Amino acid sequence: MIKSSYGYALSNTCPYFGAADLIIGETTCDGKKKMFELMGKLKPVHVMQLPYAYGNENAKIFWRAEVGRLKDVIEGTTGRLISDEAIVTQVDLINSRNEKLMALAGLMAEETPPFSGRDLLMVMDARNVAVDLDAYNVMLDTLLATVETLQATQTEKNSSPRILITGCPMGIGSDKVLMLIEELGGLVVAQEHCGGLKSLYRPLEIHDDITTAVADHYLGMPCACMSPNSQRMDYLTKLIEQFKVDAVVDVTLLNCQPYTVEHGIVAEMVENQGLPILHINTGYSPSDIEQVRVRVEAFLEMV
Repeated sequence: MIKSSYGYALSNTCPYFGAADLIIGETTCDGKKKMFELMGKLKPVHVMQLPYAYGNENAKIFWRAEVGRLKDVIEGTTGRLISDEAIVTQVDLINSRNEKLMALAGLMAEETPPFSGRDLLMVMDARNVAVDLDAYNVMLDTLLATVETLQATQTEKNSSPRILITGCPMGIGSDKVLMLIEELGGLVVAQEHCGGLKSLYRPLEIHDDITTAVADHYLGMPCACMSPNSQRMDYLTKLIEQFKVDAVVDVTLLNCQPYTVEHGIVAEMVENQGLPILHINTGYSPSDIEQVRVRVEAFLEMV
């Protein structure tokens, strides 16, 4: 992921990077820290320093200051002041967007899900480039109404093994494991990975200090870089029950030590619930796709 991010920037093949006046990064892993140093030679880069204990009061104080520092940098770069009213408006739009995406994802809990896991990933991934949130939310409303209408006409039960994917970031172009699962007869009904439900399921609650509310919300993200990270286990347990999961696939990226180490905790939790789990440690390159195919195929046959 780090190599891809820097490679797109260095080769000037990413239109978003080319159009940007400022790159905002965060220290969720050591590799990113060093990559942003190199990227700073190509474009102005602002890096947010992240604490790794979201329940610690000193960590909260530090992170709130980091969010305030980011606000100052954005105001200085754009020449526009960010009012509390503007933040509240944006929070309402984000909460509305996330609620609609969660409603779409929730349809996968039905006996006959209305679409595939990759279809849902495409919708989830689109939010990352949706600048006009008002228009995007209208599109999500239309999509949700259309899918619910179509679902009402479906009567045949889908008997494919129901798979939950957890782990590192996954998006269109880096979804080979998800694609293989569904190509080989499985159905991905829940996606807890970094680009999936874990970033959507909690509404951002506003109170008197707007900046503090935003800071505390994002510090509470159940990422493996947090220590301890019991929230992730709690949410995975809930998803396994909600989506009537038959098996779990934990996908970690090469050199992502936090998620790779945390696999042991995830595996213990899943196995205690009587479910099989497959760990795949891979990268974005397609070079190992046939090796992954063999492992996924054998796993699904076992399920």
